[in-house]
Amino acid sequence: MSKSIMQDKETGECYLCRLLHKDYSIKLIREEHHVMGGVANRKLSEKYGLKVYLDIEHHRYGPEAVHRNAEVAKLLHREAQKAFERTYPGLNFREVFGKNYLTDSERAYERDPRFRLYVNRYSANHRISVDEALRHELVDQVRQEYEGK
Repeated sequence: MSKSIMQDKETGECYLCRLLHKDYSIKLIREEHHVMGGVANRKLSEKYGLKVYLDIEHHRYGPEAVHRNAEVAKLLHREAQKAFERTYPGLNFREVFGKNYLTDSERAYERDPRFRLYVNRYSANHRISVDEALRHELVDQVRQEYEGK
């Protein structure tokens, strides 16, 4: 059994409580969730540490439960891909899992420290989030320049 690359199990937090609501409280009961579903991808999630620990409401029962809410599942897929690409820079997420969940700018932000610095400054100067900055056309043009396109 591999260790999660997305979350330290010992914190006692629910990954989605923290991500969605900035709730860092300790949860007495949490369940392990393999982010990439399906038989083959579940095994790959275990192998590469793409798993998180969720309270029952965020895992199975509540309106934001990953097994009931496609948008929340998609958010976790995106977070998993970011963690994978940071941890395994020599591997191609799409080749391993058969799908890409990030835009080119999001992937560049994770891979290229120079582009990340540019985006961080851009978002601070414009008083917007990094996620919002990564959707701006100017930022995408700069990414293409960094990549030599």
